[in-house]
Amino acid sequence: GFDFQWLRRAVVTQTPHRISAWTIFPTPPSVSGPEVSSTVTYGWGTGVDGDYSYPYALYQAAVSYGDEMKFWYYHHHMEFNDLAQPVSTKCHLHPKVPCPIAVTQKQQKITFALSGLPAGTSVDGLDGEAVLAGWDLKMHCNQHLQPDGHKCNSNGMWANKWRVSVTGCKLQQGSGSPSLECTTDLLINRTANPDYMFDPTAKPFNFALTYNLSIYYTVMVANNSHTRLIPQGHQYQKKELWDHTNVKYQDTSLKYANFGKTKQQFGAGINTFGWQLGPDGCRDIVLKNHCNKHHKVPLGRYLTSIRATVDQFFCDPVVKYCSLNYTMGMTAPKSTWDLDAHTELGVTTVQTASATMSIEPMVMRAKPNGTICISGSDHLWSCSFVHLRNQPRDTVKFHEKIHPVA
Repeated sequence: GFDFQWLRRAVVTQTPHRISAWTIFPTPPSVSGPEVSSTVTYGWGTGVDGDYSYPYALYQAAVSYGDEMKFWYYHHHMEFNDLAQPVSTKCHLHPKVPCPIAVTQKQQKITFALSGLPAGTSVDGLDGEAVLAGWDLKMHCNQHLQPDGHKCNSNGMWANKWRVSVTGCKLQQGSGSPSLECTTDLLINRTANPDYMFDPTAKPFNFALTYNLSIYYTVMVANNSHTRLIPQGHQYQKKELWDHTNVKYQDTSLKYANFGKTKQQFGAGINTFGWQLGPDGCRDIVLKNHCNKHHKVPLGRYLTSIRATVDQFFCDPVVKYCSLNYTMGMTAPKSTWDLDAHTELGVTTVQTASATMSIEPMVMRAKPNGTICISGSDHLWSCSFVHLRNQPRDTVKFHEKIHPVA
């Protein structure tokens, strides 16, 4: 999982921002003796103003000492533009003109080659799944793509919906080595923010944005006589943006494999993460009548934090009970218009009774922190104010000691 949070404060509240970049992904790990090592790259962009953050990633280390389970790492790169409709700045309190919205929706079948598996390997008796290892998103506003008369305001977006997933994986026999076919989904919606309805010139809207996005995957194949890879049901949470409490929820309805009373180990990875804002700030008396009648699509917001973590996956083979804790949500300060944030998290669990597998327990200590700092283009804030250097991206090394199964 991950946790991103802007830390600059204006008076007593954190400063919220657009999203102009969002990055978290590891490099393929290396194994040396009892240690697994890797790096994780972080990036986060404000669009305009300066701020700083110490994001972190939660990870879980696993090693297969034989042929019980194999891992591959892939990434899928795409570049695309969007265009918001309608091209109008007249939605401010106008009963018949909706505010502009740009919708990006992509679904694609991806085939992952399973190099290293002998040609002719049968998929019978194997489980195959993929989970998200992260993503690398950068965007910018290209003036040449803006409709006539409209200028770029920033390189960021007020997003009201985000979802990325890799699901529906199936092993394919093929004529040579087997492959794994999965479906990937990407959904990004962005709109204006509520201030746009009152004065479109105060916070001008970018009608077109250019995206540069890579999605990273960890692909797994296991012998299902001793190890199972199990996609679980998705979890959903609703919280107000103004609610900054981190509530840990427990899912006790997990599917599991019956390996009897054999000593077992457990792991999990995220296959889906999404969030959606709405309904809009209809609880606010100023917006209530207007958005109920005319703006069914929630408007975007400045945000201060986004978080999604899973930990403490545990199964008791005696009482046949499995549980997983998860925390997810996003926040904004009371200087923004409040509304509900709906978050979604999907996981794939690993359950093994193999003596040739080592999976380290999920622990909150396994979180390499990065350092992000941006000196804003408005020149009102500088990284030097918090004794940091300007650094919109950071790559951090981390390692985990593996304890072989007794």
